[in-house]
Amino acid sequence: MIKNVLIAGVGGQGVNALSIVIQNACLNEGLYCKSSIFKGGAQKRGAIYSFIRIFENKNDTVINFSGEIGGGELDVMISLEYIESLRYIKYYNRNTELLINQNEVAFFSKRYNTELREINPVEILNANYNNVRIEDFSMQSKDFFGKEKMLNFVMGFEAVKTGLLPIGKETFIDEFLKKNIVTENIKIKMKEYVDEGNK
Repeated sequence: MIKNVLIAGVGGQGVNALSIVIQNACLNEGLYCKSSIFKGGAQKRGAIYSFIRIFENKNDTVINFSGEIGGGELDVMISLEYIESLRYIKYYNRNTELLINQNEVAFFSKRYNTELREINPVEILNANYNNVRIEDFSMQSKDFFGKEKMLNFVMGFEAVKTGLLPIGKETFIDEFLKKNIVTENIKIKMKEYVDEGNK
């Protein structure tokens, strides 16, 4: 087994699309995947998450594995929403690689406003886990692409670029363009973003 990955966020952020892009990229590079996706609310901004289990190859052993991940077995967490990163702590271990978007979706968080104001995700995560990276990837998406809708690309590419996911950058980009309809201007921006990240 290579990687147990969890992607989380809220409806409308592109969790499902990013999950499919990563799976297809893995398959195109000769890896084998098992996955499960869960939608916690039948509405925009409802909680949503996806498990991806990435294996070196397809064999008689891994083909019978579940698409779900057991507690404490997570290798990589990609959280597109700040508070959602706390929902899945039971899957983390001390060495889980956490890539967290430091942006709170107001519609979701206001439901639990009283409780959440007493919680500081940065303190909790940094105190308990060794590999935590929290940045405002939403702002990076807005600054570079002019909209937050490219958040899933920004975070997915970051995970690929930094080696959290065992796939090539070009493969990831190709699969993203197959799954997502983007304008020519956004395609040009994507190339600029990739070139900037390669410096």
